[in-house]
Amino acid sequence: MRPSSLTAALAIVALAACSHTTYVEVAPRLDLRPIGPVGLVTFRTVNARPSLGEHATRQFAERMLGAQSGIEVLEIEPSDSLMRMGEANGFGPEFAQAVGREKQMSAVFLGELVVTGAKPEGVVESVRNMHLGASVNGTLTVKLYSVKSGGTMWASSSSATEKVGNFSLAGGRPSISARDPDEAYAAALARLVDDVSTDMRPTWRKQ
Repeated sequence: MRPSSLTAALAIVALAACSHTTYVEVAPRLDLRPIGPVGLVTFRTVNARPSLGEHATRQFAERMLGAQSGIEVLEIEPSDSLMRMGEANGFGPEFAQAVGREKQMSAVFLGELVVTGAKPEGVVESVRNMHLGASVNGTLTVKLYSVKSGGTMWASSSSATEKVGNFSLAGGRPSISARDPDEAYAAALARLVDDVSTDMRPTWRKQ
């Protein structure tokens, strides 16, 4: 067989092999369907406005419902009378059990969003050469508690940093860039929720 014919034949074989490649869906690490109805308490916030916790909770619920069908999620909002119990005694396993019993849930999600305000950072080489900036950092931790035992069934956390501004001076020439802090917080929040909810999404494996 001539070289050109051999090359063509090998290409055909390779294409045929690729056409038979299949992928199978792998169940998510956290499959909520066997658990039953779950409660989702509005995430608490540290060094941040409560509205950021509420926004993160809504995004988390959307990720759950979008990733898994046939599940039931009940959101426990800040106005719920049960929240006073948590504020008085702490938002831990016992609180999760109380919420689950009251709302007839099988398990309850509790979460906390910790935000660090704009933090200055940079390098100053000289009065004519420097790079300064600021960034905001957020950490989201979410746990799923069993209502029956109070034990932790699942936990996940993530941290994200977003820049809010930069000032550079190179050879005496300034360069300034600014960003709305709310925009930076929103971007960090989206990354946090996406990372923390990864275990709820199915994956695909080549077969």
